[in-house]
Amino acid sequence: MANNTVKTTAGSLLLVALVLGAWIYLGADERKSGGMTLAEAVNLAREGKQNEAVEAIKKIIAGMPEQESLEAHLSLGLVYFKGNQHENALSEFSKSVEIKKDTPMAYYFMGLIYESKALESGLSAGASGDLKRKALAQWESYLEASEKSEISRSHRHLGISREESIQRAQKHIHILKEELEYENK
Repeated sequence: MANNTVKTTAGSLLLVALVLGAWIYLGADERKSGGMTLAEAVNLAREGKQNEAVEAIKKIIAGMPEQESLEAHLSLGLVYFKGNQHENALSEFSKSVEIKKDTPMAYYFMGLIYESKALESGLSAGASGDLKRKALAQWESYLEASEKSEISRSHRHLGISREESIQRAQKHIHILKEELEYENK
């Protein structure tokens, strides 16, 4: 009987240690970011608290291994994009692609940013053309990455169906190619 009690106590202690270890491991990101999850940080941006969202997401990123930070970099890129901080957004989307090459959403938004920058007034024809070529490359990478990625996961942030986002990308590609061809004449 005493032997069974020792086994039960040892088993209980092992279970407690495993649960505690899992809690420490899984909760590390939240504690390092002041107790805020990525979803809560993104909600700050939805509430119009851009600066708070940026700081919270940066803390989350700092507390996790780089290979696990894809969603956080994408989220930070979206917060920057929403706040018209396009250079910062490009940086975060680029980091996303460095972590995982086939990240359609990153290419989608980089395509939008480069294309909008190409339309800014006051740019020389050469600078505008360079930006259009960058946008074109991003849209083409988006189509390629879309074919390889998980459908629901890669398009949920866009708020449109996979088919619609692909059609939009194809339209952007068509228009950019026409504009570049016209400019090269």
